[in-house]
Amino acid sequence: GVLPTKTGEAVIEKRYSEEHGISVGDSVEVGGASLTVTGIGTRCFLEEPSLFTVFIPHTVTTVGDYAFQRCYGLNTVTMENGVKSIGNYSFSNCYGLYNVILSDELVSIGDGAFESCSGLSEISIPQGTQIIGDRAFAGCAALQMIFIPESVTVLGDDIFDGCTSMLTSSPNFPYVFLIPFTCNSISS
Repeated sequence: GVLPTKTGEAVIEKRYSEEHGISVGDSVEVGGASLTVTGIGTRCFLEEPSLFTVFIPHTVTTVGDYAFQRCYGLNTVTMENGVKSIGNYSFSNCYGLYNVILSDELVSIGDGAFESCSGLSEISIPQGTQIIGDRAFAGCAALQMIFIPESVTVLGDDIFDGCTSMLTSSPNFPYVFLIPFTCNSISS
């Protein structure tokens, strides 16, 4: 699951939030302490067929593991500044996902976070992001362009495996393309 990042924060799972009518930004009393809900929990919207567009407000700091996995109709995700962490496989297998705007405060992208999002053709990783996990974009067959900022210090294994349309740019490598080993050809 996802842990809160500061004292006074909490992450509530979907079932609990539905049973108690709690939303992100709400306060909850736990053991006499008031906590603010700042995260989208593990598997919160897993396989949710009615999601097409997701807007994640600035009050969210973490998106849990598998939070939106296999939301096949999901096509757009917009994260306001505030989101710092995208969990493992959070948006994996969202085949219709083609538009992603990431938080400028993003620090880490988990393993397989966007794996097999076959409609995703480009994405810009914000400056300040430090970690891109294993297979984060593997299987994104339509992915043609990704901007990786110089702030990234950890690139996981096989992050572009199966990205057959891949071209990349980076200020670190202005004349070098990162080409996955599965790439058979590069078009102009």
